[in-house]
Amino acid sequence: MRVLVFIALYLTTICPTLANSPMFSLSPEVDKLIKSGIECENQSKYDAAISFYRKAILKGAVKQSNGTIYVDMGSCYEKQQKFNEAITNYRLYLKSHKDFSISINIARCYYRLQQYSLSRAELKPLLESQPGNTEVKALYTMANFKIEKVRPAVSTLRSFVETYPDHDAYEYGEAKRILAEISKKPATRSTKPCRR
Repeated sequence: MRVLVFIALYLTTICPTLANSPMFSLSPEVDKLIKSGIECENQSKYDAAISFYRKAILKGAVKQSNGTIYVDMGSCYEKQQKFNEAITNYRLYLKSHKDFSISINIARCYYRLQQYSLSRAELKPLLESQPGNTEVKALYTMANFKIEKVRPAVSTLRSFVETYPDHDAYEYGEAKRILAEISKKPATRSTKPCRR
């Protein structure tokens, strides 16, 4: 029994520490390629960054970086407004990780591609798992609004505005603007003729 406890402690405390130690870090060549990619990305040289990341992948960066290189590439593609490529890279990362923020990135890319139903589908489980997340609420609401699901959008918007009355983010301002716009519009009547 003590041996099992020791092994469990070793695997949960010592192994993760060793995995992050220099002994198990990136190879010097891969490390240099990734750092060059990050430097290019910080300078908004996204094509060059992607080139460095691709070279790093060919040298084994996916395994060495635990797949985070796909997030780096996805980020570059997203900044270039190449949303399909960004989604592909984010999904490659999510094959081996569960990461809430990367799932939001995918939903945002679908939204920017005007694929509102896909954006909403990505956001729905995120909203259910973290209903207080303001970014998810805002994107979900805007996707609902775009696909003319006005009632759920209004409900989500009202909840968002009521929950965060002093919020100063862009999404909050948009939510208040949309609610004000909806309240100004008169109720639409059916244009179909009445049958008698």
